[in-house]
Amino acid sequence: PEFIVSKKTILVKNLNVTGSITGKQNIGGIVGTSDYAGIKDCYFNGTVTGTYNSVGGIVGLATDESVIIQCHSSGPVTGKQRTGGIAGLTESNSVISKCYSDAAVEGTRNVGGIAGTLSGANLVGCFTRGSVKGDNRVGGIIGYSTVSTVRGAYAITGVTSDGADK
Repeated sequence: PEFIVSKKTILVKNLNVTGSITGKQNIGGIVGTSDYAGIKDCYFNGTVTGTYNSVGGIVGLATDESVIIQCHSSGPVTGKQRTGGIAGLTESNSVISKCYSDAAVEGTRNVGGIAGTLSGANLVGCFTRGSVKGDNRVGGIIGYSTVSTVRGAYAITGVTSDGADK
C-alpha cells in the first residue's frame, strides 16, 4: 500500500543529517517529536543518545497520524525505554513504511531494530540489519507492540537480551 502524506502540517523531505544528537526524551536523528507530520526520503548517519525514553534513529516520538516513509538510519541509537532504529515510540495511527536501519540499537526495555514500541500504529515493508540489545521486551523489528499492524517486515540481525526487567 502507498501511504499519502495528507492534511499534515509539516513535511520533512530529502534531508540527510550526519552527526551526534544527544538529549533526554523524544530524541531522533531527524525529528524529536512528529505530530501530524510527514517525514520522507530522509537519512541519518551518526549517533543518537537519549538518557530517558522514546529515542529513534529518525524520530523519537511519532504520533497523531504521522507518516515516516522511505527513511534510513545508521549508527548507534541508545536510550532507556522505547528505543528503535527508526522510531522510539510510534502511536495514534502513525505509519512507518519502506524504511530500513543499520543502527546498533541499545536500551533497557521495549527495544527494537525498527521501532521500540508500536501502539495503535502500522509498520509496513521495513527491514533492519543492525544489532539490537536490551534487558526486557527486545525484538529484531519491534520491542513491544499493541493494537498495531505489521506487514512485510524482516530482521537480519543479532538480538541480545538478558530477560531481566530492570
